[in-house]
Amino acid sequence: MSFLVEKAQEFADKGIWEAFNAILAALIYGIVMFPNIHKFVDLAAVCLFMDKNPIPTLLADTYYSIHSRHGKRGAIRGCLPLLYKWFKSHLPASGPFVTSTQKCSQRIMGLTANDIVWYQFRTGISEVIIRCGNFGNVPLIGTKGCINYNPILALRQLGYTMKSGPSDREIYQSVYFERGADPVALEEIRKAWNNIHIGERSTLGAKNAIAMEPYTDWVKERVKTLLLPFPRVPLLYAQPPKISETMVSRERFDQVRVANLRLKEKDRDMDLKRYFLKQTKNELARELKTLKGESSQARKRVRTEKDGKAVVAPTEDPQKVIEKAIKEEKEKLRREYQEDLKAHKLRLEKETKSPPDLLDGVSIALYIETLLCVFEPTRLRGLL
Repeated sequence: MSFLVEKAQEFADKGIWEAFNAILAALIYGIVMFPNIHKFVDLAAVCLFMDKNPIPTLLADTYYSIHSRHGKRGAIRGCLPLLYKWFKSHLPASGPFVTSTQKCSQRIMGLTANDIVWYQFRTGISEVIIRCGNFGNVPLIGTKGCINYNPILALRQLGYTMKSGPSDREIYQSVYFERGADPVALEEIRKAWNNIHIGERSTLGAKNAIAMEPYTDWVKERVKTLLLPFPRVPLLYAQPPKISETMVSRERFDQVRVANLRLKEKDRDMDLKRYFLKQTKNELARELKTLKGESSQARKRVRTEKDGKAVVAPTEDPQKVIEKAIKEEKEKLRREYQEDLKAHKLRLEKETKSPPDLLDGVSIALYIETLLCVFEPTRLRGLL
């Protein structure tokens, strides 16, 4: 570590910031994310930094450390700054948990699943690795050893709904051995990562980050089976009512509410367009009235001589010209509205990631309302 610090200082003095940033990142990877020997950076951490994909290894080392380095009553031994940072990010940031004078352990025991910040919707995770190869879960290779990861238990942290308890195969501990202890199993894990099974929104369901009653019942039975020492303490926060299958999360509700406000703004813009169209229609109607008065004398037979016979060349009806112009203007406005509405819906889908059916109904209603305001009933019937 002292060698890297010396090099970083040297590059900083010379103003070579790209090399300085690279060494600083390597120090963070080796000391904070992959702590091994005090004041030394593990070569494996440097290699992972160069590969630019440390996430599976970070997860493997964290799981392996929790599983192997524990003392009495399950206390984790050693420093795991990344795990601690992750743990704190899910705890309440305001209210009794922050202001209470109790010990941290006591305050944590006063929380329930409803008080935990499970998921940040701005992360936008849409695909999840469910399993690899023939494994029922995800085997991981770390710098210290191999262990499996059960993603079915982490879906709520990725924003999805916990509907029911997982199957035994999905949470089976199928992998755990020290680095180099089982070369055959290591090769099997390596091959399994060539066949990754991805779970998408179509199979995982809507993003609500909530837990249904069948899942909470499974958790309670699991606690009884494992005999976890959870003492009963007064709850810090008032608990909401039980969640039914028809309820959605507050975050999802806010997303739909914002989308509806945007549609209302779009409707106001269309009101303005309808107003200008009406003004244009009135001006064309006045021009039509003027042309009708002038055409009473101008519409005469124009006689030309051809083979000694009079040929009548009638002039074009001004009323039809005006009606054609009005029809073209209406058609143009209708096309512009459809294009704007399509672009708005695509942008909304991109922002929310999961546009509800309610929005489609609102959009259709606004569209029909616009057609009723712009087109006459007889023409609207033909258009529809």
